Amino acid sequence: MENKIIEVGVAIIRKGDQVLIGKRPSHKAFGGKWEFPGGKLEPAESPEECIIREIREELGISLKNLQPFLVEDHQYPNGKNFRLHFYFCEIAAGEPQALWHDEILWVEKRKLDTVDLLAADIGLVSVIQKKLV
Repeated sequence: MENKIIEVGVAIIRKGDQVLIGKRPSHKAFGGKWEFPGGKLEPAESPEECIIREIREELGISLKNLQPFLVEDHQYPNGKNFRLHFYFCEIAAGEPQALWHDEILWVEKRKLDTVDLLAADIGLVSVIQKKLV
């Protein structure tokens, strides 16, 4: 069986000491879990291009100050392998809307560990809490 790695761009959108998270639609895999927004890279697309496109589609906003933060591999129990490219960024224009997620929420960094996050995102919480000052 081929263990294809699915490349994903993920935005950690900052506003002061808060970050934006979205609740996955109930009809999708891991529905009801919270996540940092983003999505799968298209062919020949960079993580930055992916994040800009996905955030425009999912939240209706444009981003600025994209800063590579971390690349992490994660395997889910179903055997799918993901390579997650996390970027810190800020809103350049627009007000975030839940265009794809069931809901969106600004969360204080210190409260991130109280949220029911996707398994791939949970490991980042303590790192994000230290990084965001």
